[in-house]
Amino acid sequence: MDLSEQEVRFLANRTRLANAWRYVGVVLLFGVASLAGALFWFVPLLANPFTVLTRLQDDSIPQSTMALSTALLPIVVLTCLFLAMAIVLFVFAAFANERTYLSIVQKVTGDVRRR
Repeated sequence: MDLSEQEVRFLANRTRLANAWRYVGVVLLFGVASLAGALFWFVPLLANPFTVLTRLQDDSIPQSTMALSTALLPIVVLTCLFLAMAIVLFVFAAFANERTYLSIVQKVTGDVRRR
């Protein structure tokens, strides 16, 4: 099966992008995990529901702050972090499929070298 020059360039670009995702994805996962750790450590009222509950019981949160919003804020932040990690993991799976499809195309076309 012969491919046109445009199709060969397309496959080369897709291969390069699929291979680059390994590094980009790891950096993104590390970034999200670092953000979660920094929020837990430096701003516990944003990400640690146990700290919020403890401070609510000790009355160390100003009365002007609504108890409901302070209790729900860490849950919302943790949900957002979880969703961000899930999205990155889904992209890892998508690029794994992309690499598989590209290797199949390369085998069918007789071009087995890595680009």
